[in-house]
Amino acid sequence: MAMGLLLPAITEGQPEFDFEQVKQKHKNAYAVYLNYAEHLNIDFVDGKIQLLTLNESDLLFLDAQAMAMANKSLFYTETFGNIYDIKAITYVPDGKRFKKNTVTEINERKPVSSGSFYDDTREKYFIFKSVQPGAVASLSYTEIMTEPRFTGMFYFNNYVPKIGR
Repeated sequence: MAMGLLLPAITEGQPEFDFEQVKQKHKNAYAVYLNYAEHLNIDFVDGKIQLLTLNESDLLFLDAQAMAMANKSLFYTETFGNIYDIKAITYVPDGKRFKKNTVTEINERKPVSSGSFYDDTREKYFIFKSVQPGAVASLSYTEIMTEPRFTGMFYFNNYVPKIGR
Protein backbone atom coordinates (compact mmCIF):
# COMPACT_ATOMS: atom_id res chain seq x y z
CA MET A 1 0.00 0.00 0.00
CA ALA A 2 1.59 3.28 -1.07
CA MET A 3 1.07 6.27 1.18
CA GLY A 4 1.20 9.64 -0.56
CA LEU A 5 1.79 12.69 1.57
CA LEU A 6 1.42 16.40 1.10
CA LEU A 7 1.87 18.46 4.26
CA PRO A 8 1.57 22.14 3.39
CA ALA A 9 1.01 22.91 7.07
CA ILE A 10 4.54 21.79 7.89
CA THR A 11 6.54 23.96 5.52
CA GLU A 12 5.78 26.02 2.49
CA GLY A 13 6.29 24.19 -0.77
CA GLN A 14 6.55 20.78 0.90
CA PRO A 15 7.11 18.23 -1.87
CA GLU A 16 4.80 15.28 -2.26
CA PHE A 17 6.37 11.91 -1.55
CA ASP A 18 5.48 8.25 -1.34
CA PHE A 19 6.23 6.67 2.05
CA GLU A 20 6.93 3.18 0.70
CA GLN A 21 9.21 4.58 -2.01
CA VAL A 22 11.19 6.64 0.52
CA LYS A 23 11.44 3.64 2.84
CA GLN A 24 12.65 1.42 0.00
CA LYS A 25 15.23 3.96 -1.17
CA HIS A 26 16.61 4.47 2.37
CA LYS A 27 16.58 0.84 3.57
CA ASN A 28 19.31 1.38 6.17
CA ALA A 29 17.86 4.57 7.65
CA TYR A 30 15.48 4.79 10.60
CA ALA A 31 14.30 8.23 9.53
CA VAL A 32 14.84 10.90 6.86
CA TYR A 33 14.63 14.67 6.95
CA LEU A 34 12.07 16.12 4.58
CA ASN A 35 13.32 19.58 5.55
CA TYR A 36 16.31 20.70 7.63
CA ALA A 37 17.14 24.39 7.51
CA GLU A 38 18.38 27.41 9.45
CA HIS A 39 17.61 30.98 8.49
CA LEU A 40 20.02 33.49 10.04
CA ASN A 41 19.17 37.16 10.48
CA ILE A 42 21.94 39.53 11.64
CA ASP A 43 20.74 42.81 13.14
CA PHE A 44 21.90 45.68 15.34
CA VAL A 45 19.98 46.23 18.58
CA ASP A 46 21.02 49.10 20.84
CA GLY A 47 24.33 49.33 18.97
CA LYS A 48 25.18 45.63 19.41
CA ILE A 49 25.05 42.74 16.98
CA GLN A 50 22.21 40.30 17.55
CA LEU A 51 21.73 37.02 15.69
CA LEU A 52 18.26 35.54 15.24
CA THR A 53 18.13 32.02 13.83
CA LEU A 54 14.92 30.34 12.73
CA ASN A 55 15.43 26.58 12.84
CA GLU A 56 13.07 24.29 10.94
CA SER A 57 13.01 20.54 10.46
CA ASP A 58 10.54 17.87 9.39
CA LEU A 59 11.62 14.33 10.24
CA LEU A 60 9.86 11.34 8.67
CA PHE A 61 10.04 8.18 10.83
CA LEU A 62 10.63 5.10 8.69
CA ASP A 63 10.59 2.31 11.27
CA ALA A 64 10.15 1.55 14.97
CA GLN A 65 13.87 2.05 15.75
CA ALA A 66 13.43 5.75 15.00
CA MET A 67 11.25 6.13 18.10
CA ALA A 68 14.38 7.03 20.07
CA MET A 69 14.48 10.23 18.00
CA ALA A 70 11.17 11.35 19.54
CA ASN A 71 13.10 12.85 22.48
CA LYS A 72 14.37 16.33 21.62
CA SER A 73 16.73 18.65 23.50
CA LEU A 74 17.61 22.24 22.58
CA PHE A 75 20.62 23.81 24.33
CA TYR A 76 21.55 27.46 24.86
CA THR A 77 23.53 29.62 27.30
CA GLU A 78 21.70 32.06 29.55
CA THR A 79 24.41 34.70 29.25
CA PHE A 80 24.46 34.94 25.46
CA GLY A 81 21.04 33.88 24.22
CA ASN A 82 17.77 32.05 24.52
CA ILE A 83 15.42 29.79 22.60
CA TYR A 84 11.78 30.71 22.19
CA ASP A 85 8.70 30.25 20.02
CA ILE A 86 9.09 26.45 19.96
CA LYS A 87 6.51 24.72 17.79
CA ALA A 88 6.67 20.93 17.85
CA ILE A 89 4.01 18.84 16.10
CA THR A 90 3.74 15.19 15.19
CA TYR A 91 1.72 14.45 12.06
CA VAL A 92 0.43 10.90 12.58
CA PRO A 93 -0.90 8.81 9.66
CA ASP A 94 -4.65 8.30 9.95
CA GLY A 95 -5.78 6.49 6.81
CA LYS A 96 -5.15 8.81 3.87
CA ARG A 97 -4.96 11.86 6.14
CA PHE A 98 -2.79 12.92 9.06
CA LYS A 99 -3.77 13.70 12.62
CA LYS A 100 -1.99 16.72 14.13
CA ASN A 101 -0.57 16.09 17.62
CA THR A 102 0.96 19.25 19.12
CA VAL A 103 3.57 19.04 21.89
CA THR A 104 2.12 20.93 24.84
CA GLU A 105 4.73 20.25 27.51
CA ILE A 106 8.19 21.76 27.03
CA ASN A 107 10.43 21.52 30.09
CA GLU A 108 13.59 23.39 30.99
CA ARG A 109 16.53 22.39 33.15
CA LYS A 110 20.19 22.98 33.80
CA PRO A 111 22.05 19.94 32.49
CA VAL A 112 24.60 18.35 34.79
CA SER A 113 28.09 19.45 33.78
CA SER A 114 31.16 17.30 34.32
CA GLY A 115 33.49 20.30 34.26
CA SER A 116 34.83 22.14 37.29
CA PHE A 117 33.89 25.62 36.03
CA TYR A 118 30.50 27.32 36.18
CA ASP A 119 28.43 26.55 33.12
CA ASP A 120 25.26 28.49 32.34
CA THR A 121 24.05 26.06 29.70
CA ARG A 122 20.30 25.47 29.77
CA GLU A 123 18.23 22.80 28.05
CA LYS A 124 14.67 22.88 26.76
CA TYR A 125 13.42 19.37 26.18
CA PHE A 126 10.26 17.57 25.13
CA ILE A 127 8.98 14.39 23.51
CA PHE A 128 7.17 14.19 20.18
CA LYS A 129 3.98 12.23 20.90
CA SER A 130 2.43 9.38 18.91
CA VAL A 131 5.60 8.68 16.94
CA GLN A 132 5.30 5.68 14.63
CA PRO A 133 6.49 4.64 11.17
CA GLY A 134 5.05 7.11 8.65
CA ALA A 135 4.72 9.93 11.20
CA VAL A 136 6.42 13.29 10.66
CA ALA A 137 7.94 15.28 13.56
CA SER A 138 7.82 18.96 12.63
CA LEU A 139 9.90 21.39 14.68
CA SER A 140 10.51 25.11 14.44
CA TYR A 141 12.03 27.47 16.98
CA THR A 142 13.88 30.76 17.16
CA GLU A 143 17.27 31.12 18.77
CA ILE A 144 18.60 34.52 19.78
CA MET A 145 22.33 35.10 20.26
CA THR A 146 23.61 38.37 21.66
CA GLU A 147 27.27 37.42 21.30
CA PRO A 148 28.11 36.54 17.67
CA ARG A 149 31.41 34.87 18.63
CA PHE A 150 29.42 32.06 20.26
CA THR A 151 26.97 31.42 17.50
CA GLY A 152 25.76 27.84 17.15
CA MET A 153 26.83 25.18 14.70
CA PHE A 154 25.09 23.97 11.59
CA TYR A 155 25.99 20.55 10.28
CA PHE A 156 25.60 20.22 6.52
CA ASN A 157 25.73 16.47 6.87
CA ASN A 158 24.60 14.16 9.64
CA TYR A 159 23.71 10.50 10.01
CA VAL A 160 20.05 11.05 9.02
CA PRO A 161 19.53 11.35 5.23
CA LYS A 162 17.84 14.47 3.90
CA ILE A 163 15.53 14.22 0.89
CA GLY A 164 13.93 17.67 0.82
CA ARG A 165 15.15 21.22 1.04
